[in-house]
Amino acid sequence: YSIFHGIYKLIPGTFIQIPTVNDQLEVGKIPIAVPYWQAKDVVSMGMSNSLSISESDLIDSLEELLRESVREKMISDVPLGAFLSGGIDSSAIAALMQQESDRPIKTFSIGFHEEGFDEAKYAKAVATYLGTDHTEMYITPREAIDVIPKLSELYDEPFSDSSQVPTYLLSKLTKKTVVYDFRQNDLRKGGHGAPLTPIFHKVLAQKFKITYSYFLNIGGITNYT
Repeated sequence: YSIFHGIYKLIPGTFIQIPTVNDQLEVGKIPIAVPYWQAKDVVSMGMSNSLSISESDLIDSLEELLRESVREKMISDVPLGAFLSGGIDSSAIAALMQQESDRPIKTFSIGFHEEGFDEAKYAKAVATYLGTDHTEMYITPREAIDVIPKLSELYDEPFSDSSQVPTYLLSKLTKKTVVYDFRQNDLRKGGHGAPLTPIFHKVLAQKFKITYSYFLNIGGITNYT
């Protein structure tokens, strides 16, 4: 299904096989969805191949995997940057990017004039700590409202994440920079309450000397993505 009539999405974790006859599509044939990834298979494999290493080695391994992934994605012939929320995950990746760069990376943050929604000050504190070339963009309610009529053209389908509005405005600001967006990294590691989360935070603490106490000292964080 999709929002568009006659257009359908693949089920997550699948690809399709399209039947052909003499290299021609068969009219009326429905493509077959074939799974290439299933959560139960991953869980089963993990349970039968559990790691027997110390926490210290696990932290080192995670850091190296993160560093290798970041390094591979930093090949660019235009300036590199990152969206920085000031939370745990984006701060960790921005720290890795800065360590891998021979010049200050560019970081970008959205700010709001309403105190209860503004987290730009946390991002600015992290950017100052890391020594990035930081840019803040404060938006007004009017600017946000003006984006709403454009949403159906900007995104493939409706979704309920309110960050789509400020993300669009921030992306306009960074259109001449390759920018990495690290939102939803908490979901990739199973959520904030998942077993991997404390290990991820210890990478911050031991490798980059960034700790929860540091964040709390600059006023606390309401968003850990």
